[in-house]
Amino acid sequence: MTDRQHVLDPLSVIITLALNSFKPVGTKLSVSDCKILLHDVSMLQGTVRTLSGDTKTNVKILHFPIIHACRQFAKYWTDDDGVVFLFQRARAGLANLWHTYNEDRDTKACINTYMNIVASTLQNGKKSIDMLDMLVRLDVTDMAVTLPTDEPAVAPSDIVDVRKNIYDKLHKVWDANKLTITISLVKELDTCPAPNRQHLFDATDSFMCVIHLRCKQIIDSIYEQNDKPW
Repeated sequence: MTDRQHVLDPLSVIITLALNSFKPVGTKLSVSDCKILLHDVSMLQGTVRTLSGDTKTNVKILHFPIIHACRQFAKYWTDDDGVVFLFQRARAGLANLWHTYNEDRDTKACINTYMNIVASTLQNGKKSIDMLDMLVRLDVTDMAVTLPTDEPAVAPSDIVDVRKNIYDKLHKVWDANKLTITISLVKELDTCPAPNRQHLFDATDSFMCVIHLRCKQIIDSIYEQNDKPW
């Protein structure tokens, strides 16, 4: 996959992780074409993941989206009980993912970091913004250092600006109506008996496909207008 395909809508990541909280341990993430999906537990899971190019390193792609989703939460949604619920379920989904990779120390450490970031944001609300901004700056500096040697030099501030532009525009996709629909579906999952949840998963997947199309248009547009590396 190219870096372009790794760019994910932050809130879509949170919602997918929230959905994972209702899935059995062993469910894994799939990332392709700027979209995040869940691979259900099955005999063919490994084959499907191999064919689609998915690996456990998909977990590391969540780093920037989770930080920016938490930053958006701290800025806009600390008083919204529905969004608080989504982030609580996302943390539970990360816990499921942690158990899925129980024998992989590095992946577990990565997931544990995400759980701590989400938990700290939920606990501290708007006070988390400075911490999250610091994480963005630190991680982008690391990214700039590890760019391939044949690439032109890129200032960390340039990478920050490009990503901030993307995430700010993706944030605007989520108007109040879309948020309400998504929160309602996830709350239905929370109250529905496990054997009867499939129709709710299907409905949520269909709705998220519409969101993805709009997000993909935004990502493609920004990518085509910007000649800097990610």
